Amino acid sequence: MSEPFVYIAGKYSGQDDGEIWQNIFKARELAILCAQNKIKYFCPHMHSDFMHKWASETPRDWWLSLDED
Repeated sequence: MSEPFVYIAGKYSGQDDGEIWQNIFKARELAILCAQNKIKYFCPHMHSDFMHKWASETPRDWWLSLDED
């Protein structure tokens, strides 16, 4: 039997950077809880952490399209 795997999903977008940060922080708290309990996880919030700022020339619609597939 394979081990449990948690996909941490939740809101990322926000009205401003502060709200985005809060959403990332909440997801990170769950990732930490998984790690402390030795549960495998994937947290897209940490993977995408403010990439829209680092690649600011990329249109917002493109970032949103990542969730469509």
